[in-house]
Amino acid sequence: VKFDGKIQIEAEFLKEKSDPSIKLYADKKKASTPLSLKTDSLNAIDAYTWDEAGRSVTWDITVPEAGLYQISFKYIQYRLVNISSFRTIKINGEIPFDAMSAYGFPFAQDWKNITLSGDEPFWFYLEAGINTINLTSTIEPYKPILETVETVMREITRLAIEIQQLTGGNTDAYRDWDLIAFIPDISDQLNLWADELENAYRYGHYVNDKDIASAELLNLKLAYRQLRSLALKPNQIPNKMTLLSEGSKSVAQYLGDILLRLSEQPLGLEKIYLTGDNKLPKAKANFFANSFHQVQLFFLSFSRGNVVDSDPTKTIDVWVNRPRANIDLMQKMVDELYTESSGIHVNLSLMPNPTKLILSNAANIEPDVAMGVSSETPYNFAIRNAAQDLREFEGYDLVVENFAKGSMMPYVYEDGVYGFPETQDFYVTFFRTDIFSVINADIPDTWDEVIALMPQLRRMGMNYYVPLSSTNAYKSLQITAPFYYQNGADLYQDNGIYTDIDSEAGIKAMRLMTDLFTVHDLPVSTANFYNNFRYGLLPIGIANSSTYLQLLIAAPEIKGNWDISLYPGTYDETKDEVIRYSSAPTSATMIFKSSDKKEMAFDFLSWWHSTNIQNLFSN
Repeated sequence: VKFDGKIQIEAEFLKEKSDPSIKLYADKKKASTPLSLKTDSLNAIDAYTWDEAGRSVTWDITVPEAGLYQISFKYIQYRLVNISSFRTIKINGEIPFDAMSAYGFPFAQDWKNITLSGDEPFWFYLEAGINTINLTSTIEPYKPILETVETVMREITRLAIEIQQLTGGNTDAYRDWDLIAFIPDISDQLNLWADELENAYRYGHYVNDKDIASAELLNLKLAYRQLRSLALKPNQIPNKMTLLSEGSKSVAQYLGDILLRLSEQPLGLEKIYLTGDNKLPKAKANFFANSFHQVQLFFLSFSRGNVVDSDPTKTIDVWVNRPRANIDLMQKMVDELYTESSGIHVNLSLMPNPTKLILSNAANIEPDVAMGVSSETPYNFAIRNAAQDLREFEGYDLVVENFAKGSMMPYVYEDGVYGFPETQDFYVTFFRTDIFSVINADIPDTWDEVIALMPQLRRMGMNYYVPLSSTNAYKSLQITAPFYYQNGADLYQDNGIYTDIDSEAGIKAMRLMTDLFTVHDLPVSTANFYNNFRYGLLPIGIANSSTYLQLLIAAPEIKGNWDISLYPGTYDETKDEVIRYSSAPTSATMIFKSSDKKEMAFDFLSWWHSTNIQNLFSN
């Protein structure tokens, strides 16, 4: 029996989601429901929080009678231009038929209704009562393209390394190369890769049933045309590596970009409909209703109608030096998990410039708590009697148990402790596995092994990066101290008054730092290790967690071709071990001495620094 009616389900009422990072958001469009002008009503699923393959959401849907139903969605998908974002659709835990294993949601710049259909709308049999609908992000239709791109990228990397071995990285515009003598089939290789990419380009349009060119697939076209252009004059390739494997206009970069784009399948959802042959409600309001709605939102933006009033005596002000997205998430966690249980309201405010703390202190309008400040800030305020000693609070010992040894040292002044470490960075060795497999070299574990590796790297026009190269003149304690401690030197003498960098061990550390540049030819200045690492110019180097995240998220062209290892150290023969001191900079939280709500502020920090809350926030 075909259903003759309409059932509307709000997409935000999920039964379950596969990942905690799948989020809802408040869509302010006129036709979105539920809609509140003065407050933010979470009424849609964020398209970009479940774009990764395998992430899924499930709904429980109650139907009045067993029968056949059409299923429709109100969706938005404006990231993948002129191509579809795909979902595997399951009804009651099973894929009903092959078309649902990867169903495409076409490009839509604004909210749009789509009914699951082929040439005609599909009818799905549902039992009376509760049924489940599950949507799972999938890249299966694009898998042939992605596999082709990954294969060609690996081959391009291999060829680029082979060329660097031949030229030693000397790409003089006035030098001619007889590359064909060493790689006779280089033109054939380039043309073969171009053919494979052109086939992938045509397949992409076939999958999406498109005759017009898609902006998302344009990089494939640019890549195969560029490869054919290089194949015409192969002997000029050493002087045109920026077109093959290095730089933002290289074939490798074009392919890396499309690998990143097609690996993401964004899809925003606002409603689900179960219907018969009924007409669906319009996905968008008409021009006049929408215009009036936008005018209302404009004038309401000048009011404080969306601010919830709270008892001033139980409210603390917190300034946070973090991105706006992080603060929104923190505020949501605080409202749901902390205020509900403690009764203490917390107002989080964006602090884009930490120097405002100094101005606020001078004007006597500082907040109760500051978060995300640099590690020296609590000390600077403590010596001016403007920061609160945290050891005076009950529960201090329980809070500091969460922190690594040594991380509290920057916050100590005389007999007090004036801050807690909120984040802690780390330094490791990054290296290109593909390049090191070709040159057949081991990853250095000590500075002696780094020095032994340098001739092999320099012969290929490559180099090793150390953070000392990140600045031209001033070298901070953060990047120089590891050399001193690894060589058994101290920065200060035992009396704590005089420096000890001119000791025998200190001079040895200084000599190592200078010899790396004057003798072993490390780059004196490196503007961006991340880019040089991607292009293979610096296939190994020392960097922090920010580089790790950059490579993980924004370097798809070398995905699977890099790894990390330990920070290089100095071998101690007496202990028969490698000494690996390295800096671990932190950001801090602190309480101001002028606050009249210190106990509430400390209670909030105790909650925020707890293991469970930090795990929840990081996920």
